[in-house]
Amino acid sequence: MVDNLAAGLFSGVVVSIFVLVFSKFWKAILVPWFEDIVYKDARIEGRWYSLYLNTKELRRESISLNRSGHKVSGTMTCINGEDCGESYEFFGSFRNMILPLCYETKNKSKTDRGTIALKCVSNGQKFVGNAACYLDRKDRIDTIDVMWFRDVVELQSYTEKIKQQRAMILELEKKKEKISKEIFALEKPKSAAKSDEKCPMCGELSEGNEDTPEEASSAESIVEKLPNATVDQK
Repeated sequence: MVDNLAAGLFSGVVVSIFVLVFSKFWKAILVPWFEDIVYKDARIEGRWYSLYLNTKELRRESISLNRSGHKVSGTMTCINGEDCGESYEFFGSFRNMILPLCYETKNKSKTDRGTIALKCVSNGQKFVGNAACYLDRKDRIDTIDVMWFRDVVELQSYTEKIKQQRAMILELEKKKEKISKEIFALEKPKSAAKSDEKCPMCGELSEGNEDTPEEASSAESIVEKLPNATVDQK
């Protein structure tokens, strides 16, 4: 009886181990292998380069993307700006040309994390979308426009175009401010000339559009000294 009980326990342990190993093998190897066979979307695995468009320093990242079936994972490393050298892990899925991701910093002393939603465009050579992340300076969750590039040369070319556009806008703003100052300088002598005009009633200089209390009382006394006049209603 004891031998039968021991044999039963041993066979139960063996079966449990076999089921556990087989389930791991099924999920880790067979399922991804089958999904990769039936996978019909773009092959997005490999090296990518990201550009955050509406950031002051035009933040850029180098991305290593891995794909197994529809599942996606990888790392992002910032290559410029204040966070240069910071690395992030991300995971998500890619279906119907849409790539939603969740990312989190590798630095355990920080809480930087967020989401990115991208769409594959330009014949599989670019991703465009938005990132929702926490901004330290504003102390709030905000959205940032993001683009991913396959080619680092195209990333650099696009970045230079944005810098040139920003320089042109800054130059136009300076010209606008200069013109505004020149217009103000031309209008100022006119307003000064108007303030130096003499009053036709009393011959005194007017110092502005609004009368002071003394000027108001003086005007009332002048009106009282004038002869009564009637207004022709015809």
